[in-house]
Amino acid sequence: MMRILVQHAKLYRSCTLRTLWSSANQTLQHRLTEALDQNAQIIPVLQQWRQQGNQIDPSHVRVIIKKLRDSDQSLQALQVSEWMLDNVVESNGVAPDSVNVDNVSKLYASVSDVRAMEKLLTAWEENCGNWSTLEWLITLDMAKACLKDGSQEKAIKLLTSTEKLVDPKTFKQAYELLTKLYGDAEKKEEVLRIWNLCNKSTEESCDNNDYLTVIRTLLKLDAITEAEEFYKVWEYSPLEFDYRIPTMLASGYRERGMVDEAEKLIMKTLIKNIRMKRPINPLLDEWGGRMRVSELKCLIKNLHDSNQFSKALQVSEWMDEKRACNIYAEDYAARLHMVEVVLGLEEAEKFFKNIPENMKDYTVYATLLSSYAKSDKHLGKAKVTFEKMRELGFLMKPSPFNSMLSFPSQRNMVGEFLREMEENNVSPDSLIVNKVLRIYAADSNVEAMEKFMKKWSGEEGIKLERETMAAVAKAYAKAGSMGKAIEMYGGVAGSEGEVYRLWNEFKKNEELEDDWWCRLFNKNEKLEGDMYKTVITSLLKLDNVEGAEKVYGEWKPVGPNLDLSIPGLLISRFCAEGNELKVGELINSIKGKRNEMHARMVRDYIARVVTYVAIGVFFFLVVAGRYLTKFWPWILFF
Repeated sequence: MMRILVQHAKLYRSCTLRTLWSSANQTLQHRLTEALDQNAQIIPVLQQWRQQGNQIDPSHVRVIIKKLRDSDQSLQALQVSEWMLDNVVESNGVAPDSVNVDNVSKLYASVSDVRAMEKLLTAWEENCGNWSTLEWLITLDMAKACLKDGSQEKAIKLLTSTEKLVDPKTFKQAYELLTKLYGDAEKKEEVLRIWNLCNKSTEESCDNNDYLTVIRTLLKLDAITEAEEFYKVWEYSPLEFDYRIPTMLASGYRERGMVDEAEKLIMKTLIKNIRMKRPINPLLDEWGGRMRVSELKCLIKNLHDSNQFSKALQVSEWMDEKRACNIYAEDYAARLHMVEVVLGLEEAEKFFKNIPENMKDYTVYATLLSSYAKSDKHLGKAKVTFEKMRELGFLMKPSPFNSMLSFPSQRNMVGEFLREMEENNVSPDSLIVNKVLRIYAADSNVEAMEKFMKKWSGEEGIKLERETMAAVAKAYAKAGSMGKAIEMYGGVAGSEGEVYRLWNEFKKNEELEDDWWCRLFNKNEKLEGDMYKTVITSLLKLDNVEGAEKVYGEWKPVGPNLDLSIPGLLISRFCAEGNELKVGELINSIKGKRNEMHARMVRDYIARVVTYVAIGVFFFLVVAGRYLTKFWPWILFF
């Protein structure tokens, strides 16, 4: 073994050794350190020390070898290591151990000298034993050297041998190196196998470094799909967030021209971590410099729209400090709103004053006006801003009018505001429609409310809010329009109670009248049928099918024609649900409802005839009584 090591020892010629010590009592370690600091050759120092009759402590030299290797002076480190094996070994009659072989093999690996490594291990087997007594790091170093040398088959063989050398209980320690080297060997299947083997062989769960290693390796192999799958597993794992993993995948996307995927990943990760209440500045420092201005502005908008104004303002401020970019009027408007929400109105007014005049467009003024509209005490400032917008021709959208109507004292101006909007050809948006309807409803101005609702509630993009429909329903109920009130409540989630209340109130008023007497004098049967239809429709809208069936069961049609549209409401619902049993029951019930109606009609007809006869007899007797009273003396005379 010594002969083999000597053959590979003279790789670089020696240089003249400078004067390395000033006194005779300097230690070898000091001399070696000085030589290293002065970039001088080490072997002459060792030889001179030996010539002076001194012993060499291998542990001191190992420190120097490590320094040489860490400072990329691998060839010199190899010279020293081989000299130690040849002249010291550890000559003292001590057989080299795995530590010595490990050091030498690493040095051979660093210069990709595969043949020398093979000879070294052959000598090891002949003199010291088999591979099983070697450190697994040695075989990994050899595999690494083989890959550098292009000997892929040898590398795969060495990696397979390494797996046998590693204790299954400590396999996780070798996982990272095995994964990386199998990746260098372009063996994707082996990389995935090692991952599964590591998970099965060890009780330790995977950490961020494990995911980082496998995703990096898969990206290197251009296995983007597999890398994405591992990323998703990591993303939903309970592990602590690690910037490096999404950053690495985003970089992999960009390297492959998948810019959109990279942007989506970065944005998604940023928003997810922000929503988890993690600090935003570290995220920005990590990724902000890699993001385009458009991406940063998109992030600000997402944060703004999700009411995370403080973080949105931080991103905006960071962008101003770190990135030189053009700022437009809409950017100033967004920043103005964030400043007002986070820092208060006073700071927002200061910011507004510092905005360049050519940037104070409609969006900026509208934002300032909406800030004033949050408190009644700012009505004066709001009026000034509104007049300024009128002067600049900015009252061409509904937002300023909506802001002014937010002040209670300005609600009596609703008519004037609507006229001005009409003059400016400004159509109300959902906010205006809902606000105006609530104002009219609060004032019990049903006529104006109905006129405005008829004109705008059906327009595209206009949607009545729950609060608005409830207010309109209350206004109808107050005006005695129970049917319209119930119909409005039918569109308000959770309003079954109000529907039943109004329905019961309607029935109570009906019960105060005598049924047969009302039918006798042609009670408005259509109105009663329409109420049943309205109630059933409302309950079905509220998904209260059971309640709708119960109301239908209470329905007693009075004729002369059966209104099939009432059972048709429930039949349509059950058909849509595919409930054939219920459809059949309802169809059968129609016949029963019709028979009941005919029976009541007969009874009512008889009652009506009897009543009419009784009334006729009564009036006859009254008239006859008068004549009898007048002529009764003559009758008695005769």
